[in-house]
Amino acid sequence: MQQQMEMIYQSESLANGWAGIGSNRTWWFDTSEDYGKLYTLDRQGIPIGWCDGVYQVEETRQCTRDNTCTIILTNKKQKALVLIHRDLEHVLILGGVDKKVEWEDYNRMGLWAVKKHLTEYDLEAVIINPKIKTLEKFKVVKAIIKKVLETRDLMKGDDHEPAQKEDTAD
Repeated sequence: MQQQMEMIYQSESLANGWAGIGSNRTWWFDTSEDYGKLYTLDRQGIPIGWCDGVYQVEETRQCTRDNTCTIILTNKKQKALVLIHRDLEHVLILGGVDKKVEWEDYNRMGLWAVKKHLTEYDLEAVIINPKIKTLEKFKVVKAIIKKVLETRDLMKGDDHEPAQKEDTAD
């Protein structure tokens, strides 16, 4: 399988497009076809578009092909990463907010199914096929790790089976 190219989108028009997302129009990631600029979130050609058609969930999932589509959102110092890929069981929101959005909801409401959990967040970037270094640059990896650590009691550990043998190494 060929490595997909990373594409980063950041602009005021994109941020304004995100601010305008509501329940009135269904916006989806679609890397499988080109939409006219009028039908894209930034009106510049970003692979987030809308269409009045009615689609099945599987069709909406296939719109991302093999691409990993992400949105980085910011609320003051909090970060959130929205992760959409056809092979995932859910649309994931990680970081300052941890949520799973069902594909049925994403199919029916588009990105509004995500944004309604993040109404106080502003769009920082949209990245197709992000590299870890890029996510680190946007400080979203740190936010995800911090959230995971907040939910774990490191002194207690997880509810795993005890070790079978004592560690006797000094």
